[in-house]
Amino acid sequence: SVVAIMKLLLVLPTLLLVAQGLDCEAGFRPDESGENCVNCDYTVSGKSCQNWNSTLPHDHKDNLNVEHNYCRNLDNSKGKPWCYTNDPETRWEYCDVPACVWDRDCVTGNGRDYRGTVSKTRGRSNCQNWDSDFPHPHSYHSSGYSHAGIGPHNHCRNPDGESRAWCYTTNLFRRWDYCNIAYCNKRDYPYYDQS
Repeated sequence: SVVAIMKLLLVLPTLLLVAQGLDCEAGFRPDESGENCVNCDYTVSGKSCQNWNSTLPHDHKDNLNVEHNYCRNLDNSKGKPWCYTNDPETRWEYCDVPACVWDRDCVTGNGRDYRGTVSKTRGRSNCQNWDSDFPHPHSYHSSGYSHAGIGPHNHCRNPDGESRAWCYTTNLFRRWDYCNIAYCNKRDYPYYDQS
């Protein structure tokens, strides 16, 4: 039917990304550059991206000294991946990168990229806010570790390459502990979040 064809056309770009094994947005946080977005070189309206080392058709000062036109989030200038377009009438647009649940609802590897909201340790202690030094003084504040997901929150993170995500606790007698976060797997977590 016509309705079924229209629905297929709406999800086709996402299906193509999944089929090609391309990276997903992973909930692009404001501190991300977008460098995980490989082969994402078109905008939400379908315009192709201008090469970053080119100033045509749009002159700019964002020369990344790279030979590609993949979407990026330079210096958090736009909040999520974007690019200059090859359309002379449209300077820039956000990119059409599907959101991903990996490392948001579950953890992969040692949790270095985890950006979810779990804020209790495996011992059930509440996590201390990363920008607080009470009750445990430390050096992992958002001013120096925003690239690692550290911010004004108490969510589990892994800014130092431990074996898994962790946090400082609010327990006076337990400085820090690992967090109990589900590991990502294909059975329990879909690749792409369609929200």
